[in-house]
Amino acid sequence: AVSNSVRQTMISEGCSPKKITVIHNAMTFENRNWESTRKPSCDSPRLLAIGRIDWQKNYYAILEMLQTLKLRYADVKLTVLGSGDPSLLLLLKEDAVKLQISKNIDWVGWEQDTFKRFGENDFLVHAALDEACPLVLIEGLILGIPIVSTQAGGSSDVLADFYEPCNTEKPIEFSNRICELWEDWNTTIANAALIRTLAKKEFNVPTLGKNYEDLVLKLAGGKSHAS
Repeated sequence: AVSNSVRQTMISEGCSPKKITVIHNAMTFENRNWESTRKPSCDSPRLLAIGRIDWQKNYYAILEMLQTLKLRYADVKLTVLGSGDPSLLLLLKEDAVKLQISKNIDWVGWEQDTFKRFGENDFLVHAALDEACPLVLIEGLILGIPIVSTQAGGSSDVLADFYEPCNTEKPIEFSNRICELWEDWNTTIANAALIRTLAKKEFNVPTLGKNYEDLVLKLAGGKSHAS
């Protein structure tokens, strides 16, 4: 199982807890590091959301968060990367118009290489209602961008030791958290850099490989076999 959340789902479906091992996902970005390209004159935060356009990703909460933030930061920007349900995307855009935030959002769609988008933004925001073990959060941790997210599903496994989660049902928590972090920006980015160092040790590919190797040896009775 890639997270404790998935483990609990497997148990609820009849799997024996003794036969389930949790091994988190991992990523590697050894030569990449988040560095904001925000101009000194920019006094409004820039937010990045990455994920398919799907009910599970809870973009409605992000729109409500953005509306609240706009009351304080008129020029706040949100960039959304991801494709998916076209009918849902249309509804989200209609809601953005009703909330008077459509000009604050850039619906980019799908992109193969998202790295440059991290540098163009100040926060990675994630409001999913459920996750297995979200790679986008691991990516954010390893790159070192400040993260504001819920703890739904496997998100809690990824963020547990690094960021305090927000309540999925209370978008105001998202906007308040962003305001707090933005107003103390130097501390925020210093903490994100420290978290990056710790996350690289926890979610790196060699550790993933070692965890799978240990599991295979355990299943094989603790003995290695020559190929």
